[in-house]
Amino acid sequence: YISDQNTKACADFKCPEKYIEIEGECYNETHISILQDIIDNNSVYINLMPLELGTDIGYQKWKNGKLTILNLINNQITNLPESICKIYSEIKSFDISNNYICPPYPECFDYMGYQDTQNCDIAGTVDSVLILDNVIDNRSFYLSEGNILDINSEYFQNDLEILQSFIDNNKSLEGKEPLEIGVQKWINMRLVSLDLSSAGLTYIPAGLCNIYSDLSHFDISGNAVCPPYPACIDHLADQEITSCISYSCPDTYDDINGTCYSQHDLSILEELIANNTSLSDKSSLDIGVQTWENGKLDQLILSGNQLTHIPESICSIYSDLSDFDISNNLLCPPYPGCITNAGYQDTAGCDQLTCPEGYVAFDGQCYFYEDLRVLIDFTTANAVIEYHHPLLLGYQVWKDSHLQLLHLDGMGITSVPESIQTLDHLRYLNLNNNKLSVLPEGMCTIYPDLKGIDLTNNLLCPPYPECFDYMGYQDTGNCIHDYCPYGYREIDETCYYEKDIVVLENFIASNASLFGRKPLEIGVQNWENMRLSVLYLGVNQLTTVPESICEISSNLKTLNISDNSICPPFPMCIEKYIGNQDNSNCSKVSP
Repeated sequence: YISDQNTKACADFKCPEKYIEIEGECYNETHISILQDIIDNNSVYINLMPLELGTDIGYQKWKNGKLTILNLINNQITNLPESICKIYSEIKSFDISNNYICPPYPECFDYMGYQDTQNCDIAGTVDSVLILDNVIDNRSFYLSEGNILDINSEYFQNDLEILQSFIDNNKSLEGKEPLEIGVQKWINMRLVSLDLSSAGLTYIPAGLCNIYSDLSHFDISGNAVCPPYPACIDHLADQEITSCISYSCPDTYDDINGTCYSQHDLSILEELIANNTSLSDKSSLDIGVQTWENGKLDQLILSGNQLTHIPESICSIYSDLSDFDISNNLLCPPYPGCITNAGYQDTAGCDQLTCPEGYVAFDGQCYFYEDLRVLIDFTTANAVIEYHHPLLLGYQVWKDSHLQLLHLDGMGITSVPESIQTLDHLRYLNLNNNKLSVLPEGMCTIYPDLKGIDLTNNLLCPPYPECFDYMGYQDTGNCIHDYCPYGYREIDETCYYEKDIVVLENFIASNASLFGRKPLEIGVQNWENMRLSVLYLGVNQLTTVPESICEISSNLKTLNISDNSICPPFPMCIEKYIGNQDNSNCSKVSP
């Protein structure tokens, strides 16, 4: 079957065998039946038709009667039928992350994305989960990659518009859809990687700069794009420039044999040569193994070059290098602060390492003693790890002699020392899957500076410290649930902030479409530490937003009330959240 044809002139046109007609188009029966299976297995989809899946939040695309793209991110799905495996290999893009699907998952899935499994009976399914090689324990403490709070359909639409602008301005992409061009990777409905190499491009839209810094990978090599480039791009290498008018390297770049190189990156290579006699007879581009991307150094391999000195200036480009290796040289510590692993070095000719005051030396490296003291306190406070060397405790990353990452997952820890508050350089902390029942007050001292923290799968009881946005799943079987703190209301043995509940009740009282519903039943909600953090009430036939919303709006990370029938005036605090509204029934106000 070939879709999107004008069949009016066809005699007795009908869909081929194994296809069914829906609104004048033919759709593969198997593909439609599997969408129906998803509807039948998820109460949130009651009364929906297969082609309506994902129309609120998500995306469907069909080609020649077969499903090619299905995006059901953040759709409150709890069950994915095994029948999806019948067509999974035919779907180019399928994303079902940020839902509530419990393991075990369909066998065809290598990766399900982040799922909220707090209400799953993990213990009851652990045996079956362990025998499935394709089930991933996604308890990573880098929670941001799968956080349901990061979902924003407006960002998704903005990214699609940027891809559309590539199509509109490049003949080679004419006729394609935004999700079809190049090689793309999306996380939480945000474009994070884009490869448009060798795509016949001649133009890059200026709008790319709105998302350029968020792209972990962007490749546009092998095209014919001429300068000037968008402001976020200094230079593009590997372009067909014969048609470009008076082409020359941009400022801060040098032309070497017809190729542009960053002057700053070249100066660092020259400094390496000046400080190492073993490189004295080489030019900047001849030392080690190098790869360059768009005029900037991407890889630098200097292993086995008899180096004796690495300049501090290397730190100005270190974070931009995808690969950097200085192992098997003669480098003596201390090394530049950005280098956490210098690999093996022949230090026989080095003077004995002397650390600054307040630091101690271990194995050729200096460590800030107060940070090391916290690790020692962990071992003395927990009998299960009392014989561990502090520097071999769990997984650690040190930067500039300070502890930056501490990963103590599943070590049976029962106590966190109060001294943890002194770790003012700590950015990532993982205490997942331990036996913690209480946290020291000092945790709130370091919490604001943490970029990632995982405390899930412990024995912590509410109420939790106010400084925490999210505590994750806790085994609260031994917690006392006799009362809620002042200002909170108990519903089904769980405490909720009273003002948040009152606002939900006000929505119900002022909107006929919500009459008869309970506060926790309206829209899509997410609660963190007894506070409402996400409220999605789009497409709920709302006519009124209560003024009380302004009392809690500052605590809401996500608020969506678009696609309703709300008439002005609106509460001032939510004007930016109003979105599209059907005002056809609003009273006309005279000027």
